[in-house]
Amino acid sequence: MGLKGVKFDWIPDIPQLKDYPKNEKNLLRGKSIGFIAQEIEKYVPEVVSIDKYGYKEVEYKILVTIGISAVQNNQKKINSIDQSIGSLKYIVNG
Repeated sequence: MGLKGVKFDWIPDIPQLKDYPKNEKNLLRGKSIGFIAQEIEKYVPEVVSIDKYGYKEVEYKILVTIGISAVQNNQKKINSIDQSIGSLKYIVNG
């Protein structure tokens, strides 16, 4: 619950650009959205690492898996609550 997405502009000519394939360099340019690695690290340190330039980075592929699992768990809770409400309505309405 403490995580929030942010909008940001990439720093021009960051050192990581030279490591990216030519067709992916646009991923590190211009405007983007994401999370602040230091904030995610408080909750899920396993998805944060430090690259060879000393910058923290987020492994979004793993974070997506965690997010999908959380949504699935929440859906199970919602389904259970819906069933409980249905039972209570039946009792109240006779």
